[in-house]
Amino acid sequence: MKYYTVKFPLEITNEKGAGYENLSELKDVISFNLKSVLLTCPGERISEPTFGVCLRKRLFEFPSPAIIDSISSDIRSQVSFYIPSMTLLNVGISTEPDKNMVKIKISYRINSLQETEQFELDFDLNI
Repeated sequence: MKYYTVKFPLEITNEKGAGYENLSELKDVISFNLKSVLLTCPGERISEPTFGVCLRKRLFEFPSPAIIDSISSDIRSQVSFYIPSMTLLNVGISTEPDKNMVKIKISYRINSLQETEQFELDFDLNI
């Protein structure tokens, strides 16, 4: 079986010779990479000082339309540079002011598989 990377959080596996649980599906790897790009802040990744969108810090105060446009643009540029194995089809960022929530929905195509996938991430701004 082909493994792409280890699964986070790290968990020891019982599989002989594997050590840690691994991601063996390309869909899972791309979803993991997308989540990493969205949640990592520039400067957090050693030797990649520009990696990341830093969503948590940018959504600390309730987002304005200008912030949402900026985040959407940053998502597009970060993904095209750091995850060339996928093509973004749509980036949707919506707010729910009554719940103090921000929802991010991204649709993308995995280039080598020619399959379309959805990625969703919800932020509760009360926390």
